[in-house]
Amino acid sequence: MKEIIERLIRTGKTTAEIQSEIIEFPDDVTTEYLQKIGFEETQAIKLKWKLRQNDRIRENEIRAEKGRRELSKEGGYKFSANANPDYILMDTCAMLKKEGRVIISKSSKVVVIESVLREIEKILMETERKKKKSPIDYANISTIKSFKGKMVRKAKFKPVLDSPKANMNYCDDKILYYLENLSPEKRPTLLTADANLASRAEAYGFDFIFIKKSTNNKKAEVVETGETQKVEETESEKVPQLIENIELQEEEQLIEATEPMEEVMTTENEKKEKPKAVKNVLNGIRFMITGEQITVTGFNKKARTYFITGKRAKLARRNETKQIESFDFIIMLIRQKNNREIRIRRISIVNNQFDVEEEIIKFINEIYQFDLPQEVEEEARELLLE
Repeated sequence: MKEIIERLIRTGKTTAEIQSEIIEFPDDVTTEYLQKIGFEETQAIKLKWKLRQNDRIRENEIRAEKGRRELSKEGGYKFSANANPDYILMDTCAMLKKEGRVIISKSSKVVVIESVLREIEKILMETERKKKKSPIDYANISTIKSFKGKMVRKAKFKPVLDSPKANMNYCDDKILYYLENLSPEKRPTLLTADANLASRAEAYGFDFIFIKKSTNNKKAEVVETGETQKVEETESEKVPQLIENIELQEEEQLIEATEPMEEVMTTENEKKEKPKAVKNVLNGIRFMITGEQITVTGFNKKARTYFITGKRAKLARRNETKQIESFDFIIMLIRQKNNREIRIRRISIVNNQFDVEEEIIKFINEIYQFDLPQEVEEEARELLLE
């Protein structure tokens, strides 16, 4: 049975899939269980983490499949076969479409690269400078201001620094370049209302969701509200793209103009709600979850606390508050007083609750079995040698 379990885990099978073949396989696999059936401790730890990774990947796939079914049911979207509406990269024009805002509101994680943030700000400035504004202009101004607040306040929005090539002027090129430099498993789905950008993303092999032109439920005749405008596609002149070939009915124009006002009212209600705090104290270090933030306070000279994001680690200060979505998990290193060992605690936030897993290290070579960032490995080594 040991060989079968190892093969199933290493080939990406989930807990539920393994249980379909091995009835007695537990719901929550521990290092002790794997050791009991014959694995050495180091191997058991690696297999446990691999299984949990398999489960997370499958959970994400299920959410993505559900999201695609909803998109198909609603209509008005074109999307790639593996598009994930739950994890998206937001293009500017998607934010200014009602259908785009629906997807953004339902998504768990929204990546916004710096180039898009700059473009949003330029569009706002260009539109506000207009002497004569249309209802759509007023709607766009209100939407952008509302979203700027949400991107600061809500942890699901993840602003990231993109590093475009020199002389790369078009925002679309910067978006595609950013996606190209991510590994496939970390690559978000592009959400856009730009047909050309969607086609280019498809050519690159990137997952995308394209918002088609808006229609109302009555399927009445579409009324053209503006002539096609030919403009140079520079980063500072993408405003015309938002009104190019726009085909909207008068009823929808009213909806677009009034909807951002409703969002602002919702924002005021959100401010009044005080999220319930969840607290935990580990070795003198206090952790407190409040809404979408976590605060770490306290000091222990025998402990080190790190925020882990991919292969990067950031040492927590004595009093630090971070957005939960800005890191993957927390690692605590604790040097025991009365014996020569280190405890490694992996702290995850699951459904606004603490999920703490602990392993004990007695020998230096055991440090490297956890695949931690180099900075954390070196600190663990120094603590162990004290």
